Amino acid sequence: MKILIVTPWYPSERNPYAGAFVERDVRMLSAEHTVVVAHLVAPASLDGPEQIVRDGITVHRYPMAPSKPADWRAAARRLRALMRESDIVHSQAATVLWPVALAFGPLPPRLPWVHTEHSSALVSAGSAQGPRRLSTGLIRRYLYSRPQVVVTVSGFLADAVRALRHRPVVVVPNAVDAPLTPPPRPTPGDALRLVSVGGLTAVKRPGVAVQMLASLRDRGVAARLTWVGDGSLRAELDALVAELGVGDRLVWAGARAPADVSRFLADADMFVLPTEVETFGVAIAEAIAHGRPVVVGSRGGHVDFVSPMAGELVDGSNPDDYADAVIRLHERTRGLSAETIAATLGDSFHGVARLRRYDEVYAQAAAAARPGRPR
Repeated sequence: MKILIVTPWYPSERNPYAGAFVERDVRMLSAEHTVVVAHLVAPASLDGPEQIVRDGITVHRYPMAPSKPADWRAAARRLRALMRESDIVHSQAATVLWPVALAFGPLPPRLPWVHTEHSSALVSAGSAQGPRRLSTGLIRRYLYSRPQVVVTVSGFLADAVRALRHRPVVVVPNAVDAPLTPPPRPTPGDALRLVSVGGLTAVKRPGVAVQMLASLRDRGVAARLTWVGDGSLRAELDALVAELGVGDRLVWAGARAPADVSRFLADADMFVLPTEVETFGVAIAEAIAHGRPVVVGSRGGHVDFVSPMAGELVDGSNPDDYADAVIRLHERTRGLSAETIAATLGDSFHGVARLRRYDEVYAQAAAAARPGRPR
């Protein structure tokens, strides 16, 4: 089967970590299928040639600003030619729905179309008011009704998509980078070693993590936090760190390659992320796969796989509540091995299980599509 992946996110020379989870799926699918990628990249981020071969996969890179309808139409024309040579179209994320829909035209798709949704916009939106909100809702219903099957990465996100369409919605969780054997938990040190992985953005609430460190200090708990990730809040957070006097307990590690992230997890006693919402929570799942207990926010797709044995879900954004959870979980998991914690994740995130699930989804979409090719 020849699969056309259409995505706004994919690694490149300029952004080597962007869309790493999409690339994982491409590699997984290419084990049994021929996969071609159409990367609809923001014009400011477009670098290098239009067509490249990355790890044996042909990647076509077309400029598209998600806010410009003229770019949607231009991208649709390029996609149409690729679609004629494909057996199935698999789009990824909401921002490519318009160009793919335009490539198919107004009639029901005659080529199987599967869409995988990762975006948190469906579960965090709500600022639009009045006619604009109504218009946005109608447009979303139209776009999400077009593919024969929509895949979401969690039951949490599936509920939001089911409110927009009556056709099939299927959950296939994200891939999780897991070591073959979870690294042994570190021997106890003079301080509790905490790690966070995520962007320095409002939704991850890194300020709550900084305040949590101060709360732990005030209780006499020696704890140090390494935050892996970067973002627009760094200067604001530095000011908060100085104000609370926790600079000696915190390391901003910046954005890192997956291998580096794995090492940070291996060196930690516990993973902490005061996230507001997660559509899936890849970093959370990877922490558990490394055999590390987790303290995280209580809203999102990760609630499907965070076991009470190995994790605490915290309501709200009170730093003291996070400090309480860290102390409770540390005491509760002292005697658990890394293998025991990792086993709570199950095997639904492994490549073979996910590949079989996607084959079922493609068959379902093909059965619902009319024969033929887009004109």
